[in-house]
Amino acid sequence: FLRRFGHVLRELAFAWAALRLVQRMHAREPLQAVICHAHSTAAMFLLPVLGISPVPVVLVTHGVIFDRPRGTYGEPLESFYRLVTPFAHRRSTLVVALSPQMAKLCVRHGAKADSVRVVPNGVGLAEIGHLDAEDQPRRSISELALGFVGRLSVEKGLDVLLRALSAACANGANIRLRVVGEGKDRHSLESLAAELNIKEEVAFLGPMPREMLGT
Repeated sequence: FLRRFGHVLRELAFAWAALRLVQRMHAREPLQAVICHAHSTAAMFLLPVLGISPVPVVLVTHGVIFDRPRGTYGEPLESFYRLVTPFAHRRSTLVVALSPQMAKLCVRHGAKADSVRVVPNGVGLAEIGHLDAEDQPRRSISELALGFVGRLSVEKGLDVLLRALSAACANGANIRLRVVGEGKDRHSLESLAAELNIKEEVAFLGPMPREMLGT
C-alpha cells in the first residue's frame, strides 16, 4: 500500500519538477507546444493557476486507466489516475491516440472528438533486424506469426491475447505467437497457455536485443 501510495507522490513530484523546468525554458524562449506522455504531467501543465497558458499541450496516450483491469495499480494510484485523466483529456489542445479504440476511450472520458488524432506506433523493419542487406524480409512463413514485445504484467493484456489465440486455433487457424519480455506474470501466463492447450503454439523467449526482434 505504501509503495502504491508513494507512486502518487512521485508522479506529482515529477510533474511539478517538469512544469518548473518548462516554465524556465518558456521564459528564456517562448515554446510553441509541450508534448506530454503522462496524464498527470499534462494535468499539471493545464491547471489554470500553475500552467503555461497559452502554450498548447499535446497529450500522447499510451493507455487509459478506464481500460485497465481493476486492481492493476492499486486503489490509491487508480483513484489518482481516474481523477486526472478526464481533466487532461478535456483540456489538452491535441490528444494523440495509438489506435481507433484508444481514441474512442479518450472521447468517452473527456476529450473533444475534434481534438483527437490516431497515430499508431510504427515499427522500423531494419531496426529490428527483419530486413537483409538487400532490404528484403529475412524469411517467409506459411503460417501467421504474431509477436508480443513488452513487460509480462496484467496491464499489458497478454492473457487476453492467449485466450484469443486459443479460440482461433480451436477454429482451425494456424497461428504461432512469440512472446519477448520478462515480468512477474510470466509463470502464470505460461500456465495459462498450457491450460488453454496452446503451449505448442506459444514460445516465451524472455528478453531479447532489439536488433534481433525481427529474426
